[in-house]
Amino acid sequence: PWVAAGIRLTHREYTTIALRDHDGHTGRGIVAGTVDRAALAALAEDVVAMGPCSPSAVWQRLESRPVAGRIRTLVDLALWDLHARRRGLAVWQVLGGSGAGLPAYASGGGYPERGDAAAHVAREAGGFARDGWLTIKLKVGAGTVAEDARRIAAVRAAAPRARLLLDANGRLGTVERAVALLDAVGESVGWLEEPFRPDQLDAYARLAAATDVPLAAGEQATALAELTRLVDLAGVRVLQPDATVLHGGASAWLEAARMAAARGVELSPHHWPELHGHLVAGAPTARVLEYVRPGTIVDYQRLLTARTVPDRGWIRPLPAPGWGFAFDEAGADG
Repeated sequence: PWVAAGIRLTHREYTTIALRDHDGHTGRGIVAGTVDRAALAALAEDVVAMGPCSPSAVWQRLESRPVAGRIRTLVDLALWDLHARRRGLAVWQVLGGSGAGLPAYASGGGYPERGDAAAHVAREAGGFARDGWLTIKLKVGAGTVAEDARRIAAVRAAAPRARLLLDANGRLGTVERAVALLDAVGESVGWLEEPFRPDQLDAYARLAAATDVPLAAGEQATALAELTRLVDLAGVRVLQPDATVLHGGASAWLEAARMAAARGVELSPHHWPELHGHLVAGAPTARVLEYVRPGTIVDYQRLLTARTVPDRGWIRPLPAPGWGFAFDEAGADG
């Protein structure tokens, strides 16, 4: 199991889709959780019947049709994959991006179920440092401020050159506790992620006014309006939209990127470098990818036939057409 602030994960379900057109091309999408399979199949059949269309053209045709959120996400991701594969291009190429390496950070720092929490994160951070990572993310909020300060000190001792990011998974609760944690750290950090629940906009705004540390949030957002509120009302300076969570998939993510660019806000998407690498390559204010090692948290990467491979803190978007991967059924448990 993987443990963070108030979270204990032992497994996760995913739903995948493969849209096959009449010319033999296949587009793929994936989301966490389950969907109404009959509704998904009906929509997929209608989309394929339209013939070759860009994702935006498909959604324009379906404008009057109600589509459940996760189903829209799945189909949109598959449409972008299919659209790019029809042209023999990677999605990042369709978006006019570069295949150059993108900066990334190593995401870890969970809480062991037993043993010394500080020693645990120190060992992990030392491994990240030896692999060349210069930015590391650490979970906070499951223990006391003093306990988290000890864990942070252990990470800094193990990886003294690394820039440190903190992620509370919405569990700090109060502005006072968040300020106390930042004061206890005693040194600057790159950002504090999800100090509060997404609906605690006032707490975000008060904390943003009380600290120079940028606040990051947005991985749970399902709509552009939620991300806009985080920027306009909560003072969030790093948005973390997830194309597998936003209702609208990659198309919605690109809308969020345009909104962020208009407001001068940085984008750092949540997880999924196999997907987000393409989108970051084509987005003006997107800066950094999140990388979680296979086998930690929940290993969705075993469902993919190709994975991003980091090189000393840099990740290249997958070069093959579309998203650059297919699904490996052997990687699923059922």
